[in-house]
Amino acid sequence: MLTMTDTIRYIEANIGYKFRDIEIDDNEIMDAIINHTLPVFSSYFPCQYRKFLTPCDRVPDTMNQFFIDSTDPQEPYEILGVSQIYVGDYNNLGYDTSMILGYNYASGFSNIFANLGRMAINPVVFEFIPPNRVEIRPNSYKTNFLIELKVVHPPHLRTIHPGMEEYFKRLALYDIQIYLYNIRSRFQTLNTPFGQIDLNLDILNDAFSKREELLELFRRNMGKGFNRKRVWIY
Repeated sequence: MLTMTDTIRYIEANIGYKFRDIEIDDNEIMDAIINHTLPVFSSYFPCQYRKFLTPCDRVPDTMNQFFIDSTDPQEPYEILGVSQIYVGDYNNLGYDTSMILGYNYASGFSNIFANLGRMAINPVVFEFIPPNRVEIRPNSYKTNFLIELKVVHPPHLRTIHPGMEEYFKRLALYDIQIYLYNIRSRFQTLNTPFGQIDLNLDILNDAFSKREELLELFRRNMGKGFNRKRVWIY
């Protein structure tokens, strides 16, 4: 399980900490990871968060827009989008059973009810409206929804899938190397009584291209994530 401490130690080991001083401390590294690396990584491989939507969450004067509450007593989260919506009751989702079955279906037509459960139903479609709304169609009257959100991974990093831990640490390393490059690029070398000190700008400058290569790898594979929905065609 990935932790912030593991990530910081990985970064420091790869930039030579303890063998040479660096310009930023652990708190600054952690702030850079939280404020920059986590949002970028999450935009490709988000954390999944589930919550219920009820009729009480409906946006006033609408039938199909809902507010998404982004507060959590355990942990606040930043919403990136909506990945899936599960319907609690199709009977209240804009389908008129009287039009389907007729007005006299109540007596002696149990097979009709069975057929209703097997009938083709239009899929539920939705659109995320930043920063905290979702539009769901067909219109909802009284039903509840279970909504699966795409959110930024929390700072403890434990929600990052084990198969993606190494990639996340590499992205964090490149971000910190770019951070250091921007600091050190003001000087080419440092003159000291013991001679000139090379600031390793070439190594740090490589972080720009390596980071872009890694993001391109993310772009090619983001649709293959372990939690992405798939449609099987036979």
